[in-house]
Amino acid sequence: MHAPGYKADSLASWIDYPEEFAREDPGEFFHIKTLLMNLDHYVNDFRAALFLFHGQFSSGSPSPHQQELFLRWKHIAARDAVITVYNFMQTYVAIKQNIHDQLPIISKTIPSAGHKEINGLIQANFPSFDKLRHGVAHPAEMLATRRGFQKNATKTPYEGLGLKISPGNYVGGHLSDNTFMCMHKGHERRIDITEEKMQKLELIRGKIFALFHKRVGN
Repeated sequence: MHAPGYKADSLASWIDYPEEFAREDPGEFFHIKTLLMNLDHYVNDFRAALFLFHGQFSSGSPSPHQQELFLRWKHIAARDAVITVYNFMQTYVAIKQNIHDQLPIISKTIPSAGHKEINGLIQANFPSFDKLRHGVAHPAEMLATRRGFQKNATKTPYEGLGLKISPGNYVGGHLSDNTFMCMHKGHERRIDITEEKMQKLELIRGKIFALFHKRVGN
């Protein structure tokens, strides 16, 4: 498979941190820098999943078995994208919490409006990312008992994304064009595996990094 245009990036190393950031607690400063670098890794992981999802695996006419294999590869890419988004968001939460708990002087310099804007972008572009991740990561546990199956099955008729499901059924993973969907606690959770989502994740990363970049006049 060829991946023209794929290029990983690393932006955390370009952040010009305020001097007081390192002075307040050098150990925690190193910890936060590591978490910020991890955001780069997750963005690149999502980018790689996007390329795999949209990859062209055969130049000819694939056999039915090959078509089945290629579809499963797309599911692998979609599931990895879901878990990557979750890890990205959880890392942001950890950064915010550790700054608040361990670096109060720095915490006071970060405007609350910045976090509010980031949280708004997350909610608008990756709604229920945590529930989607749970549905992807824990299907065996969710369905291990009859009670669990009933809890995660649809409660009402569902029609969408090429599916028509009666109540009491469960969908562990479904693709429709560029949209991946699974059920969690009886509700549909979905994400688009698209370049637009990639750009939104990059935008959120940029907003997070901007919170820590040395501000003019500091």
